[in-house]
Amino acid sequence: MSKYNMYALRLDRSFRAARAEYQRQQAEGKPGEAAQVWPRFERERDRLTAELEQNIKRDIMKNWNELIRISDFCTGQTQDMPEAAIAAGNWWEKLTAAAIENF
Repeated sequence: MSKYNMYALRLDRSFRAARAEYQRQQAEGKPGEAAQVWPRFERERDRLTAELEQNIKRDIMKNWNELIRISDFCTGQTQDMPEAAIAAGNWWEKLTAAAIENF
């Protein structure tokens, strides 16, 4: 675990919170509100990326970009189906556990 691990942990917390909010909005029958969850997450993710870029050496960005790629997959937005987003979101822990721990 490096001194930059806090960024990976913040990304993890942000993703998990967004996923929970998305699922809640879908369960409450509010697809319009649910559709706004991932863009908010992406803004937070972009803010974290910019902050990290200000504080790191470039070799760390390769690992960070891999986490970003996984977050893109796990939002399920490419499917444009709520069920796909929920199913893809469940892969987050499996795909990122080691990466976050070792970041």
